[in-house]
Order: sequence, then C-alpha cells, then structure tokens
Amino acid sequence: MHTHDTQDAKKKRFTARGRGLSGSAAAVAMLTCLQWASPLLAQESVGPPQPSKPVFQWLFALGITIVCIAVAFKNPRRSHLG
Repeated sequence: MHTHDTQDAKKKRFTARGRGLSGSAAAVAMLTCLQWASPLLAQESVGPPQPSKPVFQWLFALGITIVCIAVAFKNPRRSHLG
C-alpha cells in the first residue's frame, strides 16, 4: 500500500510540474516572438523579379516530356500474349 501512495504523489508532482513548464514555455515563446518582430518588420519589401523570356526552361521541359513519352510507348519486345 505504501508504494501506491508514493506513485500517486509522483503523478501529482509530475502534472503540477508539467503545467508550470508549459506556462513558462509559452512565456519564452512570446518573448522570442516580440524580440524578433521588430527586425523582421523593419526590412524593406522587395518586388518580384522582372520577367524574362523562359526559352531555356520551355525547351528543357519539352525535351523531358518527349523522353518520357518515348519511353512510355517503346515496344518492350517481351510480351507473352501470343
């Protein structure tokens, strides 16, 4: 019976300590957010990059598409249907 009482006491201590840690963790998180908010808000905004002619990207995508379609429709020469 004595071990049962000590286990209950350990549970109570653990849950009380757990509540204290979560409160302090929330306080630390809030202080960290407040500390980093001013440098983040002080940055200058940068506009989107100017569009250029994406010829290379389109040719590369077209090449990959052609290779994928060629491999997909290639005759496997191993069909056992006949």
